[in-house]
Amino acid sequence: MKTPISLIFFCFLLALVTCSVVSAEEGTWDTTTIDPDPESGSQNDIAVDEAGNPHISYSYSYDGGSQSGLKYAYNDGSGWETEVIDTETRTYNAIATFNNQPYIVYVNKDESDDNNYVYYAYKQSQTWILEKVPGTLNAGGALDLIMDANGYPHVAFGISDDSTYLAYAYQDSSGWHVDPLIDGPITGYISIDLGSNQKPHIGYQSSVGGMIKYATKNPTTWHTEEVINGAYQSMKLDSSNYPHFSYISNAGELIPVLKYSYKTASGWITETVDRDFTLSVGWYTSIAMFNNLAHISYLSEDSSNAYSLKYAYNDGISWNTMLLGPAGDGRTAIALDSYGDPHISYHGSLNYAHFQSPRNPVINPTSAATTTTQQMIGTIGMQNTGMSSFLLVTAIFFIFSGLLIPKRREFFKL
Repeated sequence: MKTPISLIFFCFLLALVTCSVVSAEEGTWDTTTIDPDPESGSQNDIAVDEAGNPHISYSYSYDGGSQSGLKYAYNDGSGWETEVIDTETRTYNAIATFNNQPYIVYVNKDESDDNNYVYYAYKQSQTWILEKVPGTLNAGGALDLIMDANGYPHVAFGISDDSTYLAYAYQDSSGWHVDPLIDGPITGYISIDLGSNQKPHIGYQSSVGGMIKYATKNPTTWHTEEVINGAYQSMKLDSSNYPHFSYISNAGELIPVLKYSYKTASGWITETVDRDFTLSVGWYTSIAMFNNLAHISYLSEDSSNAYSLKYAYNDGISWNTMLLGPAGDGRTAIALDSYGDPHISYHGSLNYAHFQSPRNPVINPTSAATTTTQQMIGTIGMQNTGMSSFLLVTAIFFIFSGLLIPKRREFFKL
């Protein structure tokens, strides 16, 4: 008996739906040189606002260091613009956004007492306001920033004397509050995120033994725990308030590799994301989360000390890695927009890489920026398009051969 035409058509539509669900989303990587000076951007950070526009804070240095300071770059869809925020610092900086507005923290010296403090910069009527955060005397080293649901800043930073110790500052309606000396001594980069209860979670590295550590405050006291040996850590939380770390590690490895550790209800789980037996990979990592899946920017380094920017993401099945091009010896930072598309700032001058999915508006740099379009045609998402096509053809073959659909009408209760 022949298979009903309606059944064949139904199975064909089902196969098409299956194909569309698992096929990869194609798009284009665009790279832009925002600030061409080779000394710009060794320290940088990136945030993407609610409208999908990138904001970057970065250090700059011109004329052999005779001019240096902190700058801000943004693109609202009409082109890249840059602004000078402070001309007295070249240190670590971090940026976050709230209601499409940028907020930046950095360390600078107060000339009145010749001591370093955390400074908090924000715009008011198109003018940058630079606010010294009280209680942050002897601030030094890396720091990180996040804004809470009410638009108040939370900062994780180091306080340096003979050694550097982890500290935390936050603002609320009554002003600034500081928790000094949470743990230490520490070294390297610091990461902060807020849980669903708006309490801070901080990732950092101990200077004793190179152990990556994790600190939480809930409700009023700090708890610290050791995670794993590594360096250049970056940390973000998932929707269940569990931390996810990216970092470089040479533990048990001949050459350093990019690793990823995350916490679950049963404990810590560690995975190797990227390994190359001729290159060290995982320098200057930065992690972002989208739908509880990790996206990581980082550098690889060859035997001649040349660096390249790389990007890794987890599609829910496996890790995928991409080589995006040459980079300088400096920080990478990643942020995701509402579609989960990555935006990356990195050194080698100040550069910016963006995965342009078909759904998003193209960001057109100004003539002052140098753009490389379609440096790489890539895919973001589950990369099973070929398998879906195979299943579709196979299903059609079996339908017409009668192998997939039984010919007995009683099977369908007809």
